[in-house]
Amino acid sequence: MAKLSNTFEGGSTGVGITTGNSGGTSGDAWSLVNLDSNTVEYDTARAAHGTVSARIATGATAGMPYLSWTSGISGTTLYARAYLYLTANPGSNLNAVRLMSGSTIVATVRINSTGKVGLLYASGSLTATSTASVPLNAWFRLELKAVASTTAGSVECRCYLGSPDATSATETLQGTGLNTGTNTAMDRVRVGLLTSTTSYSINVDDVAWGDTDWIGPATAGGSSTPLTLASSTWTAQALQRMKVRALGTATGTSAAQALARAKRQMLNPSASSEAAQALAGRKSQALGVAGAAGEARTLGSAKAWPLAPVSVTEQARSLGSAKSRPLAAAQAAGSAQAFTGRKVSPLVPAGASETAEQLTARGALGPASESDTSRPLAGVKTQLLALAAAVETAVPLTGRRTLALGPAHEAGTVLALAARKAKPLTLAAETAMAQPFASAYAGPDGDDIDVTVGAPFSRWAAALGAPHDSGWEVDAPW
Repeated sequence: MAKLSNTFEGGSTGVGITTGNSGGTSGDAWSLVNLDSNTVEYDTARAAHGTVSARIATGATAGMPYLSWTSGISGTTLYARAYLYLTANPGSNLNAVRLMSGSTIVATVRINSTGKVGLLYASGSLTATSTASVPLNAWFRLELKAVASTTAGSVECRCYLGSPDATSATETLQGTGLNTGTNTAMDRVRVGLLTSTTSYSINVDDVAWGDTDWIGPATAGGSSTPLTLASSTWTAQALQRMKVRALGTATGTSAAQALARAKRQMLNPSASSEAAQALAGRKSQALGVAGAAGEARTLGSAKAWPLAPVSVTEQARSLGSAKSRPLAAAQAAGSAQAFTGRKVSPLVPAGASETAEQLTARGALGPASESDTSRPLAGVKTQLLALAAAVETAVPLTGRRTLALGPAHEAGTVLALAARKAKPLTLAAETAMAQPFASAYAGPDGDDIDVTVGAPFSRWAAALGAPHDSGWEVDAPW
């Protein structure tokens, strides 16, 4: 597949087009610029795409100025494309696009004085004429196909007279089974004023030809038609403007190759390695599985690596951030073992002891042995006490502890009770006189009190003959 194209974007307005200045940004340089004493120049007054086109014009001197490629493509079937701009119809038939084999004409597209498009083969035989006319003061596109053969030759022209970048032709002209004048491969194309004329001009833009298929419309910045595959190269080749070219597949390599801008190249998988390899940018590479190790290894950023289970050990080992490791059960011990951090180990019950053993905070105690004396307990620890043995005297209890007492033996005398303690008394024996109870004071002589008794009221007072206002001194009963 081969194709040549030129957009004229590399030239400056008014500058004559030459084989030396027509390449570069414009595309493929022309093989021939035929001035014929007339004008072939860059023009920015109008352009089909971009900002520059080619102006081909004659003056008072008749001539046939044109542009031509005479090498680079050869075949018995070729295709050509040209965008044309006319300000007026020609005064007579004007040949504009032509495919040739050496000096032999194979196919020609012409425009007549009414703007109709004519399709010719060989030396000038007309095979078809369009019903529509080309637009004036507007761009239109013509595409030409020719098959060189003296017996089975053919010519075809697709006319895009409405929208120049349309994908459907306004009209198609064709002829088949023709003698196109030669069986030899075509090797050149011409665009311009291919008929001798005076005082006439046309503009051409985005000219292309190839040997594979119809060229198709150009894009806003150049040709969008298929390009030949570039030869494989390790260096990315810059593509001008908006042209796109497919690249051959690069040969495999284990090293990542930098690709410029929007180009992409597939890479072979890299060889497995036990060491993590730094990857640049957004490239990714799979790593082989690391060998099992008894110790945790630090992994670099964003890498993950499974570790083999660690060996069992009787000692707790500190683990780094985000690592966790199961520990074997601790050995049973009769004494509580301190644990650091958040480790927990179950303890066996403490052995029985006749004396209470002090335990650290939160330790569980076995039942205390029975004792006749209460034992103080520190802090918030609590221990059940057996009932105290019954005694005849109240035993004080410290703090807020309470001890149940057995019933007191009956006694004929009242026994003093300590503050806030209460004890039930038996019924007092009957007596003929009221017995005072001790209070918080004594009489003036320290061992008795004087009591004045008023007039008798009850029967027992009257029987004694006690007067209402008489008083007598009595001894306390204690």
